Amino acid sequence: MIVITFAIPDESRDLRRAMHGIGRLDDWTTGKLGSAEVLLAHTGVGPEAARATTARVLARCQPQCVIAAGFAGALDPALQIGDVILAENYSSPALLARCRLLHRLGTLTTQTHPVETVVAKRALAAATGAIAVDMETAAIATECSRVGVPLLALRAISDAAAEPLPVPFADWFDLARQRPRPLRLLRHLGRRPSAIVPFVRFVRGLQRARSALGRAVCEAVAALDRSRM
Repeated sequence: MIVITFAIPDESRDLRRAMHGIGRLDDWTTGKLGSAEVLLAHTGVGPEAARATTARVLARCQPQCVIAAGFAGALDPALQIGDVILAENYSSPALLARCRLLHRLGTLTTQTHPVETVVAKRALAAATGAIAVDMETAAIATECSRVGVPLLALRAISDAAAEPLPVPFADWFDLARQRPRPLRLLRHLGRRPSAIVPFVRFVRGLQRARSALGRAVCEAVAALDRSRM
């Protein structure tokens, strides 16, 4: 079995449509992608939620590997929304060797909070040398390493390096409670109508990133499954 993690269901929507033979194991969805048996788990947003969920999944089953998937913010200006990267600093070399021709390789950095401004993105890129940033992969990698399960870290770009987030993260997602804040988001947009068009453009970009992410995970699962035959 291959375990596939996403932070939230919105990231995995396209992948779930590709799965068949759907079942349940505890809180998680099981099924197949092609001939490969997979378990889909949503870890929650941020390192603490990701660490706790990954530990629980790995205690419950013994997968051949984990694919940590989701969105990431670009730090490299060359990355476009919907581009997919393989994080070579968090991924098992053996898994990278099987999938390296599918997508761009690069260093990913995990932070505890979103990087929201262009200035902050430039500073983080300079400090880390990373091409993209997320909030879960390091924690997932720690748990996989602890129990000796190989990891493939795969991320789709949701926001470009040259663009700030159109709405502060805290105004549309409650990290402590792990849930969206629709009323707070509406209040923010009502007070700042100039943010509406950038926010709509951002949401459309998420749709493109989600579609690319679903295809990329399917390709990775197929490549890993072929290597076992």
